[in-house]
Amino acid sequence: MKRRIIKFIKAYFACWLRNTQHSGLRTQHLLLSTCYLALLLAGCAAAPGSGDVANGKRIFNGEVVAQTQRGALPSCKQCHGIAVGASVSRGPNLVDIGKTAGTRVAGMSAEAYLRASIIDPDAYLVRSYQEGIMPKGYREALNDAQVEDLVAYMLTLR
Repeated sequence: MKRRIIKFIKAYFACWLRNTQHSGLRTQHLLLSTCYLALLLAGCAAAPGSGDVANGKRIFNGEVVAQTQRGALPSCKQCHGIAVGASVSRGPNLVDIGKTAGTRVAGMSAEAYLRASIIDPDAYLVRSYQEGIMPKGYREALNDAQVEDLVAYMLTLR
């Protein structure tokens, strides 16, 4: 959608500049139009905390398959427990990740930490876990909205 808006903006301004004859009005209108369109574009990005918790839970549980060109990736629950004392096969237990994520990296919000952990899993390693355990294909497999949904769900794990 963002690309379509940018394409529209370019076409709009090209047409508008060709058809406007008064330079004073042109400058004022250009400034106002630019502000309006900048606000419109800002609304196209997913706002932090804007994810769909229910869809995030479906992604976490594997009901929505994370598919790459190389095949399907494991669901989050295949490697991460979310209950106290749950045995985990590969990754850390995420039972309180909604509370602890914001304390893992100084100056980083819980949302930013979780997002980074999904799309770049080796950026911040949990103690006693080594690099390369979590597959790196989730950036390819999930779109921005799905990542936000997953983050929103994980923030509920308290």
